[in-house]
Amino acid sequence: MEPPGAGLPLGWLRQVRQVTRVDRVKPFLLLAIRAEDAAADNEYDSFLSVSGLGEGELRRVRLEQHALGRVDLSDWSGIMLGGGPFNYSDPEELKTPVQRRVEADLAGLLDQVVSADFPFLGACYGIGALGRYLGAVVDRRFAEPVGAVEITLTPAGGRDPLLGELPAAFQAFTGHKEAVSHLPGPAAAGGQASSAAAGGQASSAAAGGQASRAAAGGQASRAVLLASSAGCPVQAFRLGGNVYATQFHPELDVAGLCTRIEVYKHAGYFEPDQADEIKARAARSNVSWPPAILRGFVRRYGQPALTPAQAG
Repeated sequence: MEPPGAGLPLGWLRQVRQVTRVDRVKPFLLLAIRAEDAAADNEYDSFLSVSGLGEGELRRVRLEQHALGRVDLSDWSGIMLGGGPFNYSDPEELKTPVQRRVEADLAGLLDQVVSADFPFLGACYGIGALGRYLGAVVDRRFAEPVGAVEITLTPAGGRDPLLGELPAAFQAFTGHKEAVSHLPGPAAAGGQASSAAAGGQASSAAAGGQASRAAAGGQASRAVLLASSAGCPVQAFRLGGNVYATQFHPELDVAGLCTRIEVYKHAGYFEPDQADEIKARAARSNVSWPPAILRGFVRRYGQPALTPAQAG
């Protein structure tokens, strides 16, 4: 069975949408952190094309360039957070002022999002942001090489209104230096408890001024593990009813992955001379289902756009 929209080129989809589409939904907000224009624009193109949204329906804010400020949730259908080279597990003394500011911006936003159970989908860096906010262990124990991995839904994932549309097992692209290795609360108790916690790492996640406001507020008990893989125990989870995060990339296809391989060839994800082989392996993979998550998110949470008369 083929996922909806499989095989359509991202660039072609965007060109058609620019010519034929008018805004139909209240916009979604995409938060980005990639400083490299080639990777940042490829990520935006990918989110646009996979989600089916027009540029007026998916507004991008590049947090590495601009402070976020206060977000009025009523202005948006939902919020998405993409990936990038920042890591929550970086030593605090090595984080740049921009990285620390981005973390503070996102913590303030997540105060609003989690409190309101507002539609949110964080991918890659987004799972670190939501995981750290929740009080989860975010470390480098389950770092993943660049390429396709098999993702397996948990029973809760199979029942989830967003991920439940996917097969029980599917391939997705990953490539990360850190991951959530332990979710606090009942999600971890259901067979997914990480031995990292037994080694005292759970307490270290809160060290150095990173104590979770959500955990203090009792939000950790609302976390639900949705997907895992052989190399990473937390590939996706949901907080409450509408706040999601994935370790893997729901927006990424082979061409997009190859762009990022070139951009980040010297960023420590792999040895530079391995780039061509990693691209070749990606081309042989069967990654087609993850975009259904983005399409489902838009379908589930997109609100009708205001008409000019209503807006006036």
